[in-house]
Amino acid sequence: MKNKGLIDYVVFFVLLSTISMMAYAASGSSKPTSVIVDFDSTELDSSLKPGETEILNLVVENSGDYRAHNVEVWVHSSARINVDKKLYLGNLASDESRTIPVWIKVNDDAASGLTGIKVDIEYHGSDSEGDPVYNQKTSWEIPVTILGEPLFQVTLKQKTLYKDSINTLVLEVEGLSDVKGMIAELSSSCLDVVGASRQYIGDVDANTAFSLSFDVKPEDSGICNAYLALSYLDGSGDRLTDNLSVGLIVEEVGVDFKIKEVSYEPMGPGDNVVVNITLMNIGSVAADDVSLTLALEDPFTPVDTQEKYLGVVGAGQLVNAVFDVAVGLDAETQVYATTLTIDYELSGTSYSLTKDVGLDVSGEVLLEVIKVEGGSGSVKIEIANVGTRAAEGVKATLMTGLGSMVSDSETGSETSRMGAGGGRMPGGFPGMMGGGPTDDVSSEENQQTPQARMITNESQVQRYVEYKADIEATKQTTFNFDASLSGPAILLLEYNGPGNKRVTQREPITVGGSTGFTSTSYSDRTQRAGNGGLDLTTMGFYVILVAFVVYAGYRGFRWYKSR
Repeated sequence: MKNKGLIDYVVFFVLLSTISMMAYAASGSSKPTSVIVDFDSTELDSSLKPGETEILNLVVENSGDYRAHNVEVWVHSSARINVDKKLYLGNLASDESRTIPVWIKVNDDAASGLTGIKVDIEYHGSDSEGDPVYNQKTSWEIPVTILGEPLFQVTLKQKTLYKDSINTLVLEVEGLSDVKGMIAELSSSCLDVVGASRQYIGDVDANTAFSLSFDVKPEDSGICNAYLALSYLDGSGDRLTDNLSVGLIVEEVGVDFKIKEVSYEPMGPGDNVVVNITLMNIGSVAADDVSLTLALEDPFTPVDTQEKYLGVVGAGQLVNAVFDVAVGLDAETQVYATTLTIDYELSGTSYSLTKDVGLDVSGEVLLEVIKVEGGSGSVKIEIANVGTRAAEGVKATLMTGLGSMVSDSETGSETSRMGAGGGRMPGGFPGMMGGGPTDDVSSEENQQTPQARMITNESQVQRYVEYKADIEATKQTTFNFDASLSGPAILLLEYNGPGNKRVTQREPITVGGSTGFTSTSYSDRTQRAGNGGLDLTTMGFYVILVAFVVYAGYRGFRWYKSR
């Protein structure tokens, strides 16, 4: 029994010691009562101007482990701010906070600069062991910046910058008040400042203007906000900073080229042509080190070089580049697409543009008169196309008469009469043999035919017209004109040229000359003044006249001998 009583005593002693030690440890880790200003939760406009009134949302918190009793808060006035507010909060439990709205007013004559609002807190609490502590007092100061009247006026010289280019940003600054030790610093998240972003300006007098210049390189196109920080010393020696926002517009590169004209002579296989390209810089800034490269691929090859250097091309400037191009013999008559590459520099950055250029290997039409034949009531003219492109929509007009030697006018009325003289011979003699044309326009044999038309105007120009759908390259064809004539004439050849524009080719010819012959029968004879030669009717008249004279002379000679 004695042993059992001893054991119970030992157990009781151990438990009592453990409890005492735990109570002591717990009391040693407790935080004393502490009433503070919670700056993270307190709200106030940190920048105020003289004469302004603002609400200070003051947050007071008990951050200790023991209750605070009889909490009182004083918000004091200063030389610049008027408030003088005393508040009784009562008791604050551990971790309890109170929000106190307090009206404050900045004095009208308050100097600009940094100042503070003093806050005193008094309370009764406990120490870390829980023992009472009376008349605890803490002091706090809430910072406030008082702004004066605007000290600076900033004007942008230009608001538009160009992406990936070094641009000079110029800001005109006017000081409205005296400041000392000014420092200007430019910063932005959408552009890089090349060189120094911080510049020391020094003392600036009121109503004094100065310029700030920064080299900047924007990273992306669109709206870009930059910030200009102007720091200076106020009257009390404190350094203040005015942060000004600068809105900028960043565009793509300010250079662009437009092809105004591409010109060259008609080209065909085997030709050498000069291609003239006219460009214009339609951008707003000049481009440096401009060079052009015309990508010439089969069937084209450069005669000299396919790259041309132009140098500096100003905004709105027109420039020309000339390329000598050789066309291969195996080139087909079609439009070939080529690429013109334009390389240039802008503020040290290289750029490249590409433009499409079409080269039309349409070939060239070259018509030549091969042979002229005058036959019985017809004239045949052989035409060869020795060019590289087919002549399409060919119209051949054979012109003869006095007027054909002096004019190729198309004026004059169409008629089926064969000549102004009708059936009369030169000199006014009437036709002595039948079959010649008359003035009767209703005569069936004098009507127009589908193959040819004859046009007579007042100057006695006669026109015969024939058509061919086309004359292929390296081919020839024959134009047949229903006409009986000889002597000099004009052959007009018309066909569709580039762009379907009509091209007219004039060829002097001679019917019955070295290029052919003339053979006209009585039934197809044409009696016409000024046809450049004698037809058979006129020749027959003179033969009969000569025979009559010879016969008369012979009879006279016989009569004279018989006397």
